[in-house]
Amino acid sequence: MDPSPGATPRRAEPISSDESSSRVSGPSILSVANVSYRYYPDAPWAVRQVALDVAAGESVALMGPSGCGKSTLLLLCAGILGFSDGSIKVNSQELSKVTADRRADIRRVSIGLVFQFGELVAELSLLDNVALVAELSGASRRSALASAAALLTRVGLDDVAGSKPGAVSGGQAQRCAIARALVHEPRLVLADEPTGALDQENSHVVLALLTALCRERGAALLVATHDVHVAAACARRASMLDGRLQ
Repeated sequence: MDPSPGATPRRAEPISSDESSSRVSGPSILSVANVSYRYYPDAPWAVRQVALDVAAGESVALMGPSGCGKSTLLLLCAGILGFSDGSIKVNSQELSKVTADRRADIRRVSIGLVFQFGELVAELSLLDNVALVAELSGASRRSALASAAALLTRVGLDDVAGSKPGAVSGGQAQRCAIARALVHEPRLVLADEPTGALDQENSHVVLALLTALCRERGAALLVATHDVHVAAACARRASMLDGRLQ
């Protein structure tokens, strides 16, 4: 793995390939039904009549080229974009019929987000980056720090927990982003090209951690990617082209 400056990198706990890719069945956490979206009137449809379900503990790779609508669909599922055509339910909560503030509440409590470049807060330590999400979800400072420390240990970052994002490697920062996405025990985790900025070895570690931790916690995982190796780590794959699932 790529080393952090001035430190010997610590590896995350090993996870077997079988463990990271097994199919899990359970109740639907994410349910998308006939959803369409365009960014402004008369624009081409970014998402068109998409239907998709992801079960508790299941990992699904949403595959397709850049511009096919993958990221837009994730933004809709996260409640970041509002919409009126179709239905999206997260843990049985309907997103299309509530205000932006209510969608933000649902996102804060029920959804974890992992981005391509981590998007950590540069001024905060890794520990505080993770703890912040737990606090925003309602945990006390003490409880948030304890949960953050436990997750950072699980992903092999306890020895750099006090470091800021700029002082660690890309692989370490992305493992921290996984811990941050899961610290509040969300029911749904959405990951947009989570290994796009990593080398092959780091990509394997990050995807193995992400899929295993989501399965252990019963979280549904939807990963947007154009990388077949990333998709192979998920239990199920769905292809998207020109805003539609194929």
